[in-house]
Amino acid sequence: MENKFLEKISRSMSLELEVQETFSDYLIQLIPMVRPWGEDLAEMEYYTSEGGKPWLEINDRVSDHNQVLHFFFPNGEYLKSTEGMVSGGKWRLLDDSNKMIITPGGGPKAGPGELYELAFLDNMFFILRRHGTNKFLVLGWEPVAAGLTWRDYIELLANKYREQQTSYRNVVIIIVVILVVLAILSIY
Repeated sequence: MENKFLEKISRSMSLELEVQETFSDYLIQLIPMVRPWGEDLAEMEYYTSEGGKPWLEINDRVSDHNQVLHFFFPNGEYLKSTEGMVSGGKWRLLDDSNKMIITPGGGPKAGPGELYELAFLDNMFFILRRHGTNKFLVLGWEPVAAGLTWRDYIELLANKYREQQTSYRNVVIIIVVILVVLAILSIY
């Protein structure tokens, strides 16, 4: 009886991703599961730093071999490096939301900005969804994401969920064991 109960709990907390065709499809499946373990855009220390925290762009475009880095500075400055060619811009948060506007360029010739909603953020993963679409800006902290394919990135993100669920499951099991021991002790 106990083994079936624990097995049922374990199965309910495991993560088996359904096979998808695109990176976006995997993200749409996975983000609702990992989002509770993430941070909010208001917690800028996760994606900004004075010297610029390097975020490597990850995508599933077979023909795109460009290495693109994104930097978000605390003062709202934004830099994008494509194969070493740097362009600037600005970013800003919309009040009381998990939305960010990224505007390329600067000054009077600045291009139109793009509105993104936070999909997931922690110290290794930074995923934004363009508002109203299923188009994602998927970033990984460069020291971790360098050399990863998009499938490797998905597996790392899924492992984050698995680790959190394993920790949660272990706490649940410990609580159940304590309750059983207390129930047994209260009988005697």
